[in-house]
Amino acid sequence: MSVTKVNLDRWLLEGAVDKWYQICFANGVDRGGQNCPLCQHYNEYCCTTTDGEPVNFNDLIDNNENIHRCPVFEESELSDCQNTPYDQWNRYVKARTTCARIGREKRWEGWKVSDLRSLYLAFNEYCYLKRLLEERSEDV
Repeated sequence: MSVTKVNLDRWLLEGAVDKWYQICFANGVDRGGQNCPLCQHYNEYCCTTTDGEPVNFNDLIDNNENIHRCPVFEESELSDCQNTPYDQWNRYVKARTTCARIGREKRWEGWKVSDLRSLYLAFNEYCYLKRLLEERSEDV
């Protein structure tokens, strides 16, 4: 991993940690990848090779292509933050659309903390990303 990649990951993780801090403590909103710095940067890289060909995520794990990967993907080895605290948050808030969903019925605008369980799950995501950031800080 190059210093440039480490620094980029740290900067993007700082933004993601701030997003979840806002969600937990300042009435912030989760808009999925639309307001995730990691998703905004890495989605184009995680989904295609440098030739623009679609990528099977399982293939990325086994080959040594020099492809940019999201630090969450590097740890979970799954796309869309599966098998992370975000996965649990996402399932919970989607199942409770009447209390956590923001926006009119046909226009989704995001999710907010709406009860103690959603706060607990959002805080788990915050701590998870903060740990990834701290690990990247130790690498430098």
